[in-house]
Amino acid sequence: MVGLGFAMSENIVYYGASLGKGAASLVGTFVLRGIFSPPTHPLFTSATGIALGYAALTRRTAPRWVLPVGGLLLALLLHGAWNGLGQLFSVFGLVFVYVSLMVPMLVACILIASFERRRVLRATTASSSSTRSVCFRR
Repeated sequence: MVGLGFAMSENIVYYGASLGKGAASLVGTFVLRGIFSPPTHPLFTSATGIALGYAALTRRTAPRWVLPVGGLLLALLLHGAWNGLGQLFSVFGLVFVYVSLMVPMLVACILIASFERRRVLRATTASSSSTRSVCFRR
């Protein structure tokens, strides 16, 4: 949600700037920002969020510090690649980053969410069945 909010705020700035440059600029900005890039900021932010989540789950000191920093660095790297290659190589750079980084990152997020959902369901079921057996034992 943070990534979506940031993208919305950033889009207002980009749409406003392109509005003064004419209709062609506005259409180009809409295609780039409204069609191609909506999943990018949530994906960037998810790198940090996933790292923070795993850091919160561990009791070891090193991962508690390394994971959040690594997640933030990954988010910065992804955002930098998106911006930098897009400006450097125009549409070809954006397509390359989209296919080589964004799509695998989206697949990774889906796999992590699926894995974590199953893990939480197993933990909840195990906790629920042990509580039930204690509560209803005569």
